[in-house]
Amino acid sequence: MTLEQLKSFLLQAEKKNRLATSYLLTGGTASLREQLAMFFSQLLVCEKESQKPCGRCLACRQAKKQQHPDLHWIVPEKGSLGIDEVRKVKEDIYLRPFSGNRKGYLFFVELMKEEAANSFLKILEEPPLYGSMIIITANIHNFLPTIISRCQPLKINYGLPEFNKAMKESHRRCLSLLSALQRDSLRSFFEELEALIKNLDRQEVEKWLENILWLYRDQLLRKHHFTGNLLLTEESYDILQVRADLLEKTELILEMKQRIRLNINLRIALEYLFVELAVPSVT
Repeated sequence: MTLEQLKSFLLQAEKKNRLATSYLLTGGTASLREQLAMFFSQLLVCEKESQKPCGRCLACRQAKKQQHPDLHWIVPEKGSLGIDEVRKVKEDIYLRPFSGNRKGYLFFVELMKEEAANSFLKILEEPPLYGSMIIITANIHNFLPTIISRCQPLKINYGLPEFNKAMKESHRRCLSLLSALQRDSLRSFFEELEALIKNLDRQEVEKWLENILWLYRDQLLRKHHFTGNLLLTEESYDILQVRADLLEKTELILEMKQRIRLNINLRIALEYLFVELAVPSVT
């Protein structure tokens, strides 16, 4: 759906008193997702019965500034929802609303660590009738199927992910690892890989590989002369441009991303992956 269609859908649900207790918003751009999240937050607390959300009442103005006492914006560091954030929500959500009839929780997250996901699932299973939660994410594939199945989906029409600082750093690290291997600088490769594994847990490695997939996708489309708004950036990299097997390498990254969920050893998995990425395929 378009942004306006999703707004209309939520508005009709509110008018019929049929807002779900949990939504999962994905697709579109980060800006579009934020716009719908703001619309949703104001819809929950707006004081005007005939024109919701009005955008002018005190509650709507407080929502716009993220200062309404019954609205909670959860934006964890690195986009990874941890157990501490979930515990705070569990402590608060079963308390009655402070000033209105509903409470809203907006989660801007890209993944949930296993302990946090299991705890969050308990909230989804027994939510209070006055509470509404919405998870805003670029990719639902980073969430447990049980989380996804308990949320009503809201999907904005296709859009590329935001090329933010984390995405750019992921690409830089990938290119650096490939460069070290192609220069036969094995010591640099293993030191950098060690630093990567040390700072990321299993789920964060999955997200990191998701970013690498976008790097290879860009180069694959550029190779076939796609330009403009189908690409994340206009940057091209010689280290990848010379490859004739970008599609095969993209499939390899996707396969490894899926295998990581099966508790494969992260070090061995990434060593194997980058050796394969650095060596041209035999045709």
